[in-house]
Amino acid sequence: MTQPIPRFIGPTVVVLAVLAVTFAGLGGMAVGERVYPLFGAGALFCLGMILVFEIILNGLVSRKAMTGLAAGQGALLGACTSLFLLPGSGFLTLVGFTAGGAVFGAVSFWWYRVRYSILSNR
Repeated sequence: MTQPIPRFIGPTVVVLAVLAVTFAGLGGMAVGERVYPLFGAGALFCLGMILVFEIILNGLVSRKAMTGLAAGQGALLGACTSLFLLPGSGFLTLVGFTAGGAVFGAVSFWWYRVRYSILSNR
């Protein structure tokens, strides 16, 4: 089931992740400004594009690797949420949201696999 991963995916995902965190951080610093929604839209767009690459990789990597990718996506979403919605709340909040996002991503993927296996056995 594992196949070689295309070479362009890694650098593209890294650039999108850096842009998502940058947009979320800048949005957190611009609370109440007119550009605040634009920074949020930029962060969501980058996170959505990373999700597209995760969907592409679904057929190329193993389940264990997909669980790790889902946890990474959740951690990135948690970090961006903390930076964008709770600016100035502290480092522990950032770490908590990041860890919570990673757990949420892994559990969501696990739940998806359980649901898929139940539905495909009918």
